[in-house]
Amino acid sequence: MCAWVLPGCVSRALDDELEEVCEDHCAVRFECGYQEGVRTLDECVTRCVPSVKDERSVCAADFELTRCWSQLSCEETEAYAVGIDQYARTAMFPPDYPCRDEHMEKMRVCYPD
Repeated sequence: MCAWVLPGCVSRALDDELEEVCEDHCAVRFECGYQEGVRTLDECVTRCVPSVKDERSVCAADFELTRCWSQLSCEETEAYAVGIDQYARTAMFPPDYPCRDEHMEKMRVCYPD
């Protein structure tokens, strides 16, 4: 067990959290047909971890959106994609879709202008 005062403890815990989120995120992507150029689940996780780590270091709300998306079913993932598409076309948030609150927070915090 890692004591809170040991150097590196927090970064190891954060790295473990990133890997867990990426494993869930990639599993959903593969199950739902959103693998986008990666051939295996391991390849997806390997690419995901540094990407999500960079995102989290820039804006934690982006990480929270990824965490939310990683917990969605395929049906919810499709509803999320439709909601994001509607937002992209109108710059207005549709009434409701999965992870809407996290998406709104990401847009508010990560892209304030």
